[in-house]
Amino acid sequence: MMLDQDVVAVSPSSVYRVLSAADLLRRWNGKTSKKGTGFVQPLKPHEHWHIDVSYINLCGTFYYLCSLLDGCSRYLVHWELRELMTEQDIEIILQRAREKFPEATPRIISDNGPPVYRQGLQGVYPPGRYDPCADITLLSAEQRQTGTLPPDHQG
Repeated sequence: MMLDQDVVAVSPSSVYRVLSAADLLRRWNGKTSKKGTGFVQPLKPHEHWHIDVSYINLCGTFYYLCSLLDGCSRYLVHWELRELMTEQDIEIILQRAREKFPEATPRIISDNGPPVYRQGLQGVYPPGRYDPCADITLLSAEQRQTGTLPPDHQG
C-alpha cells in the first residue's frame, strides 16, 4: 500500500537482503536432506555381504561372474563363474558362501538385479523384509502398446 501511495519504495535487492538476514527465505516445511551423507559402513566382518553379477567375455564365450564381497574387510567371500545366472544359481552361490562361514549372519546387499532379488530368494534374505519385486506384474508387449491392464488387475 505504501508503494501504491508513493510513500516509500524499496529495491528488490534490499528486500532480499533483509529477508535473507532474518532467515525468512527458506521453505517453511523444508526437511534436511540426507544426500551426500554416505553409506554407513559395517564395523565388523560378516555384517554385510555385497553380491555382484558381472558379464565376462572369455575367448568369445560370455560367462557370468558372481562374487560376494565382505563389506567391512573387502574380503572376497566367494565367487563363481557360470554359463547361466538364474535365481537357483544365486541361491547355490549364497549357500556355498554360508557353508564357508556358518557362524555368519550377514545382510545381503545387491544392486537389485533381476536374478538376485526375486521372490525365490525369500529364504536368503532376513525374514520380515518386504520384497518390492513380489508385487510387480509384467505386462505383455501388446498390453504395453495399448496401455491396458492384465485381467486380474482391472478391478
